[in-house]
Amino acid sequence: SKISSSSDLQDEIVRILSERLYDRFELDDLCSRLHYGKTYLCTFFREKTGMSIYRTYLKLKTDESKKLIRLRYSFSEIAEKLCFDSLSHFNYVFKKYVGMTPGEYKASIK
Repeated sequence: SKISSSSDLQDEIVRILSERLYDRFELDDLCSRLHYGKTYLCTFFREKTGMSIYRTYLKLKTDESKKLIRLRYSFSEIAEKLCFDSLSHFNYVFKKYVGMTPGEYKASIK
């Protein structure tokens, strides 16, 4: 069943992305779960938020990784837990969204 309100759909997409932070993300899974096509969902979400679904997912993962850094997980543990392709991919994404490396972030919160 499709979601009637556009803000409800936007909230549901973000909720599902948040549920999947410790997994790999597949757009096909999201589309089948929400009963919408890829083009519609991607266009809708970008128009509503100004960001793609995947960029939003990476931003949510970055926010989660900040919590894990504060809980003293190692960067390699975080990269593995959050299903980044590699430690270097985690470092790249973190710096892109936070504006500093994970090491710089960790030093800034002490």
